[in-house]
Amino acid sequence: MKTIVAALDFSDVTPKVLHMAKVQAEAFGASLHLVHSVDPGPSYEIYGFSPTEMPTNPWLDKALETAKARLENEVPSLGLSEGMVTTHCISAMPVDGIMRVAAEVNADLIVVGSHGHNILGSLLMGSCAQGIVRRAEYPSLIVPTGKKS
Repeated sequence: MKTIVAALDFSDVTPKVLHMAKVQAEAFGASLHLVHSVDPGPSYEIYGFSPTEMPTNPWLDKALETAKARLENEVPSLGLSEGMVTTHCISAMPVDGIMRVAAEVNADLIVVGSHGHNILGSLLMGSCAQGIVRRAEYPSLIVPTGKKS
């Protein structure tokens, strides 16, 4: 195992995901890629806009900037060797973004938290963890929140 992708959503399960990803990276001497995917909002392609003429979303750049800073703030707390951790903050639907980064870095493992929506939200939309398990071409480690429903 050489490359681990850890998907972070900055929720209550994030510290557990980071811990589990760090443990795996240390055990295997693997590089660690921290990923946060910012939902870009609605696609206007269905209304006839080409990608180059789509309306801009003024909050998206700020959300990406804030998320990138939060990801980078997590790196020192991991205590891994310099150069072993890379951050990826991208604009994409979460599962799409995580899977894209996993493919780009040729991931050997994806670590993601199990928290998600409430029961109704999970039935209607599914959770990120469920989406990754359904679509993953890579082994996935689901970290539980520790909360009982």
